[in-house]
Amino acid sequence: FLRRVDTALKNIGVNERVPYNAPVIQFSSWMGGDRDGNPRVTPEVTRDVCLLARMMAANLYFSQIEDLMFELSMWRCNDELRVRAEELHRSSKKDAKHYIEFWKQIPPNEPYRVILGGVRDKLYNTRERARQLLANGTSDIPEETTFTNVEQVLSSQQPIHH
Repeated sequence: FLRRVDTALKNIGVNERVPYNAPVIQFSSWMGGDRDGNPRVTPEVTRDVCLLARMMAANLYFSQIEDLMFELSMWRCNDELRVRAEELHRSSKKDAKHYIEFWKQIPPNEPYRVILGGVRDKLYNTRERARQLLANGTSDIPEETTFTNVEQVLSSQQPIHH
């Protein structure tokens, strides 16, 4: 998508590229936000709507990351990516989760999959934590093993972008 935006801008004389993390489109929602007099929209309703949206977004990204892991089987990469993948591989103590594919630890000679595997695991935790909070009000998944904002999601994939 950003390549098309870059091309369109170049065609009208703008030679700067759009940064990969530029918010070209911003989504928003009014769900749970009608708190200006509607007695049925309580803080709990707003919290539940936010948790549901987080769960749905994490699930969508999770599926996309798994698809991307299939496509990126390359082993050649720059030194920065290789070092990051090796660090992540060494520090990961992955237990087999119920993934469709790539449920075992990914070999260190597949750096793109190692990085994406870390992203995938964090998305899984994000989704499951939101699901538990929605159902029980508590979760046994530590918040630090989840994504809590968009900057974390973007920075987790930055090594692959370069």
